[in-house]
Amino acid sequence: MSPTVTIGMPTYNRADRFLRPALENALAQTWHELEIIVSDNCSTDNTKEIVSSYSDPRLRYVRQERNIGANANFNYCLNHARGDYFLLYHDDDVIDPDMVSICMEATGGRNDYGLIRTGTRLIDGDGRVIREIPNRAGGLDYGGFFRAWMNDNVTSYVCSTMFNTSLLKEIGGFESKHGLYQDLMAIAKILARAERCDVREVKASFRRHEENFGNAADLKAWCEDGVQLAEVIAAEAPEEGKDLYTPSMRYLCQTIYGYARRFLPSRVERLKAYRMIEREFGHCYPYKEYLFHRTVTRRYRNTRSTLRKHLKSAG
Repeated sequence: MSPTVTIGMPTYNRADRFLRPALENALAQTWHELEIIVSDNCSTDNTKEIVSSYSDPRLRYVRQERNIGANANFNYCLNHARGDYFLLYHDDDVIDPDMVSICMEATGGRNDYGLIRTGTRLIDGDGRVIREIPNRAGGLDYGGFFRAWMNDNVTSYVCSTMFNTSLLKEIGGFESKHGLYQDLMAIAKILARAERCDVREVKASFRRHEENFGNAADLKAWCEDGVQLAEVIAAEAPEEGKDLYTPSMRYLCQTIYGYARRFLPSRVERLKAYRMIEREFGHCYPYKEYLFHRTVTRRYRNTRSTLRKHLKSAG
């Protein structure tokens, strides 16, 4: 029998804008061995009416009696999945109609891959394409994958990742201290246990909009989850764990410095946050070093842009 796929769509109060296109793209999948679970986290809008307007036997709608939290809602979808593979499909993302088919064809009929990954398209709140990023992870082992991720050569968007359902349940699903890096922790654990199937083509869209940028109140939680993620990446690869731990700590520290720069409007607040982040990451990447590197990089980019404009006008 062909592998079956479960698309788990946790949702909360997205009926006014993103829910309908996300759901319609799930229902438009050309792969027939499919189920779609929509878990409504006790929305206060008309989510139920929108989902109920679609009469498709592949679609199951569940409304939680109370808001159980985002991460618990992710795992609710997983725990009720019957497919061999599981796609966690956020209610503001988009998948191409042939995404599931392309992924299933790439497996050659196997249902024992740990992960199946495609390339990712970044879109804005209105669906305009920001950037397309092919999946360049083909042929990389565990260490190579995470080194490429730390060098920004490989992305980890969950909308582009199908998980082996049984294996994901076996490792405890999506779990982290604050539910912020839980998807990457699951990826690390599964990559250490099973093969990965890579599809280079871009087949899923991650939507960047004001609601998924986070806020300043999350910074300490991001730090704690980031440190936990670095520990998991190292622990799942004991032979090269030491070689992965320090660079992953630096990379995640740098990432969260970037969040502070984005979230905090005042220089004083940013400096205070930088000190906290440096401390949480064990001073592995001093914030002054980060600011120096950022200044040098920004000047380099500005110089390169000016040179390109000059050459273009001269040519």
